[in-house]
Order: sequence, then C-alpha cells, then structure tokens
Amino acid sequence: MLGIIRSGINVAQHELSLVSNNLANAKTTGFKTSAGRFHDQYSIALDGITPASGMGSNIAKSSRIHSQGALIQTDGALDLSVIGNGMFVLGPPEGINKPYYTRDGAINLDEKGNLLTSDGLPYLGRLQTENGLTQNLSSINIPFSTLNDNGERILVSNIKVFPSGIIEATYGMKTVKRIGQLALARFSNPSELKELGTNRFKETDKSGVPLIGSGDEDGFGKFQAGSIESSNTDVSNELTTMIKAQQLFSGASRLLQTEVEMVRSIMG
Repeated sequence: MLGIIRSGINVAQHELSLVSNNLANAKTTGFKTSAGRFHDQYSIALDGITPASGMGSNIAKSSRIHSQGALIQTDGALDLSVIGNGMFVLGPPEGINKPYYTRDGAINLDEKGNLLTSDGLPYLGRLQTENGLTQNLSSINIPFSTLNDNGERILVSNIKVFPSGIIEATYGMKTVKRIGQLALARFSNPSELKELGTNRFKETDKSGVPLIGSGDEDGFGKFQAGSIESSNTDVSNELTTMIKAQQLFSGASRLLQTEVEMVRSIMG
C-alpha cells in the first residue's frame, strides 16, 4: 500500500514540475511544451500471471510536443518564424562539436553584422559566392557597408529574408547583394531531441540524425519574416493539469498520513 501511495506522490510531483516549467515559458519565443507519460505498475504473481489490480503508476518519461505555436507579428526584418517542421541551426558553444537547434527566430544583429541568438550563438546557413551557395554551413554575416560602381562606400539600408531563407541586403538606394541562405533542420523523431534549456535542442540516437535543407525544399517549412513563433503552451490546459496534479498530491499525502498512523497503532 505504501508503495502505491508513494508512486502517486511521485507522479503528482513530476506533473507539477512539468506544468510549472510550461507556464514559466508561456511567453518564451518558440518554446515547446512538455507532457508527462505514465504507465501502470503491476505486481507479478507467483504463477507468473500479472494480476488485474494495479500497483500504482510509474513515470515513463517526459516528451516535448513540437506542434506549431501561434505567430506574433513584429514587422522586424530579422524576426523570423518557421511555418512547418524545420528548426533553425545554431553554431554550438566552444568545445561542442555538433550544432544546436531551435525554433526561436528572434535574430540579433551584433556590431560586426553577425546573426546571433540572444545569448550569442550564430545562426548557420550557406554563404553566397560567385559560384553560388556554399555546401557547408557557416555563420552568416551582413556587412554594414559596401562599395558602389563608382568606388564610393554606401551603407546598408534594408535587409530582406525571403520564404526560402535567402537573405538580401540593400545598400544605398538600389545596390542589392545576396548574402546567403539560412539553413533548416528536421528530424524523424523530434520529440526525442535532448532539451538543453534556453530553448535549445541537440540530436540524440532516438531523434535520428538531422536532415539539412532550406525553405525552398519540401518537408522543411518556409520562413516568414516580420513575425516570431510564440510558445505552444496552452495555459488553460496547463492550469487544469496543475489542479488535477495538486488534488492527486493532496489525496496521496492524506492517504500516506493515514497509513503511517495505522502502522503506528498496530505496532503499539
């Protein structure tokens, strides 16, 4: 009996932890909510037959729900959302050899023209050269100035990101230069990506290796400039889940107290 009660308390605590994190990130750009998965725990009889009565619940695992969040219009040239399954590809911190992935498209332009996350990780893509786009992914840089046909230095006046992920910069009134193309990644099993905090993910054996593409390829989605993807947290649903978990925790705690008192009375 005590084991059943403890399992109920553990399930309730785990559920409350997930709900707290989901609600705390209800306004985090591109955040993906988590859901707990639980299974019934059974005892095994001496004859090897599993009895019909359960022995409580076990925490199976938590998984991220990678459904599309609502889009918030910002009109920012470098505020990007992805319509579809793709994820932005990020250069990892120093010492890490594999990229990170995110749905957070609130891109920052630093003083050197680099496209970065709020914590300084570069967005990766293919760079434009005289021979076309590079094959390997690199960090993307938008020069703040260039020379016109007369050798005069002109400043960047506009930046445009197309649905394909192609980035073009306009200098002065009419000098347009193609900078490169933002990359997108997709996974066969995105719910198995490892969550790293700050809305970052990395691949695992269960997620599968990333397929790298762009907004002009099938299955990756398209970019929408001037908007960001909001969290997919359903606040009403999370509050309902929280109430149920609190009720489970309170009920199990009362049962535990009753069970302890019964044992004490029996033991004298």
